[in-house]
This record gives sequence, C-alpha cells and structure tokens, in this order.
Amino acid sequence: MKYLCFLLLLLVFLFSLKNVYSFTPLVNLQINVDLLEEDKLLLIIEELEKREFKATIYANFQFASKNLRILNRVAKLGYEIALYGFNFEEKQRSLSYEEQGDFLLNFIRLFSGCGICGFSIPIIGFKFYDFYQNEDIYKVLDELGILYISGEGMKYSSEHENDPFPFLLEGYNFYIVPISSIYFSECKRKIYLYDKFAKLELNFNPFQWLKVLEERLNISLKDNIPMTFVISDSITGSYEGYFKVFCYFLDRLREIGVRTITTKELVTMYLQ
Repeated sequence: MKYLCFLLLLLVFLFSLKNVYSFTPLVNLQINVDLLEEDKLLLIIEELEKREFKATIYANFQFASKNLRILNRVAKLGYEIALYGFNFEEKQRSLSYEEQGDFLLNFIRLFSGCGICGFSIPIIGFKFYDFYQNEDIYKVLDELGILYISGEGMKYSSEHENDPFPFLLEGYNFYIVPISSIYFSECKRKIYLYDKFAKLELNFNPFQWLKVLEERLNISLKDNIPMTFVISDSITGSYEGYFKVFCYFLDRLREIGVRTITTKELVTMYLQ
C-alpha cells in the first residue's frame, strides 16, 4: 500500500513538472533575412524541422519579391512570415506619410495572393531594422492592421525599458514585442539577444554568444518570463561556429522540454 502511495505521489509530481515546462518559459525565435539567396535560411529551417520547432521569419522586400514560392512553402510548414524593414529605413527617411503607406501596402500585397503561385500569407508583424522610428510610420502600421512590431534596440518609454512581455503601445492598436536583453558581466553592458549585434558590434566568439543565450534562458526558467532572441541568415546561417551554437541551444531547449514559438503565438498568448 505504501509503495502504491509513493508511486501515486511520484506520478503527480512528474505530471505537475511536465505542466510547468509545457507553459514556461516561452521562447520566441525570430529569424532576420539579410541575404538575397535562400540557401542559408533553409539551412536554419532544416534544423528547426528536425526538432519540430517553429519561428517567425522576417523577410525584406527584395528577398520576398524573389522568393515568394519559398516563403509560401515555409509558411505552410507552420512558420510565421512577417515584414522586415531591412534595406527600407534609408529610403523611408525621405518618404512622406502617404508614400510610406503606399510602400508598406504594396509590401503586404506582395503576400496577399498570386494567381500563378496560388497562395496567400497573412501579415500581422513588422520589424524595424535599426533604431529609427517616428510617429508617421506608427500611424501607417496601425492603419494597415499590423498586430505587433518588433526590433532590436527599439525606443521604449521608461516604464517598459526592461519589460520582457509584449505590451500595447499607448495611443495605438498594436503591440511592441521587446527583444530580450541581459547585463553581461564579461563586457559590463546590456546586450540584446541578436547574433548580428553579438558578432559584428561586440566581436563575440561563438562560446560567448552561447553563454549569453544560456544565462538569459536561466533567467526565464527562474522568473517564468518569455525569452525572445534573434538570429540571421547572414550570421548564424553563414558562420560555422554560430551555427553549431544554434543547433546546440535548440537541443538544450528540447532537453528541458521547451520549444520555440512564433512571435504571433507569443503575442496571442498575452492577448488571452
């Protein structure tokens, strides 16, 4: 009888532990498409598919125009496709409010359907490439029905500066999805979880990048907060060391019972 009671208690404990990890932490993976060719992106997706993980792919206009069929195929696998302002910001600075709206509307229409290709990809997300933002672009995105915007180093009010959760931007109908950051003792500064920032700005080697990811994951596990990190085809897809770190980190997530999710999934969970 005592043995049966022990087994019952053990099963209850294991079940509760499983439930904890099925909901926490939420790890949102964002993939920035910097390159025009698709091979590096597909290399990343292949690793995600091996583990049944998903992500949001941020495609710029040039890549999307050339690779609509590939993006359609990837979307059918369960990946979210979102707009990426890469190669657009410099042009945006000289555009009027109406011209910005026309440009982004045409960008969205690119995904809305094609008689030859026979597909339609709903677009609800947008990502800034750099730190440049203004009220005009916010108004345009709001009018186009964008649900969320994301980006590395986005401007936040002081109350949201360290917020790990998506939040509604005051005065608008869309959400801001912060990229996770961490104070990294090795360089004594705040670091965004973005491989290009780590590689090009900080000159981090793959082991330092892995350490940043693992330290931030431990915070998510401890505090039950989401983790949003960004990789790019130009860094993780192109440098062997960073690619190996990516694969190792995915295996680490799977080992503890955590999967990566799309940005849409993350925002939707906080809408409920």
